[in-house]
Amino acid sequence: MRDSDLLALVPGGAPAGLGGCRARGQSLDQCDYNLTVFDGPGPDEYRGPARISHAALSDMRPERSVHYLGMRVLRDESWDLRTALASLKPGPVLSAYSRGRAVEASMCCARAESCDGPLSALWAKAGALHLAEAAMAAAGSGPSPTHGLAALRGSPVLGELGLERASPTLLGRMCESVVGISRCLGSGPPPEMLRAKREAMASAPAACYLYFASLAWRLISPDPAGGGLGRLARVAMDLDAASPGSAARVRRACARALG
Repeated sequence: MRDSDLLALVPGGAPAGLGGCRARGQSLDQCDYNLTVFDGPGPDEYRGPARISHAALSDMRPERSVHYLGMRVLRDESWDLRTALASLKPGPVLSAYSRGRAVEASMCCARAESCDGPLSALWAKAGALHLAEAAMAAAGSGPSPTHGLAALRGSPVLGELGLERASPTLLGRMCESVVGISRCLGSGPPPEMLRAKREAMASAPAACYLYFASLAWRLISPDPAGGGLGRLARVAMDLDAASPGSAARVRRACARALG
């Protein structure tokens, strides 16, 4: 898509930019166009192959600004966006983001160890997903299920993610469960976008697995135990892959990362 096509998706005068691999010219066919419009916080929107996020220029916390590294400015009449982006230094942003994800992972593991059953498995898997993002950032890569797997080589979190289970049958079930979660919550990518993603990532099953598990957690994380989504979450995040002691192992890895 040309810049003019992307801007047509976000009319108005607010600053807007394209982030992620599409901005860096390192994208694959299955990669989204990650647009951010700086018109204030709001829910994500999905239009065609684009995911449109809404944000405030005043919010440059690492968990937000990590997605702005390498951003290509599409619209910025006031130059406020260019000024904000110029102040972002990849090293400090990635380091702070990595530490924040490791802390979040450790907190998830503590919750996993304080309960049992499916809820414990959910928190343990969430901890592993956060630690994976911490490892990606520590290796100099932004959080990306599609492109970040290479950064996880040698990381202890690999054994806790369940990527080896990524069969075509399981990926199909995970995809349909994420579709169900998205429909129940009224948020997230539309079904046709998720199914197209699964088809496009057929040759990269581990990345596809990580994409669906991460997306499912992002959707349910505001209320993990509520909403009656337990069965869908179990399949979407492949919680049957959880092994005894996973939370403790992830928490020890977090302690080493934070140390």
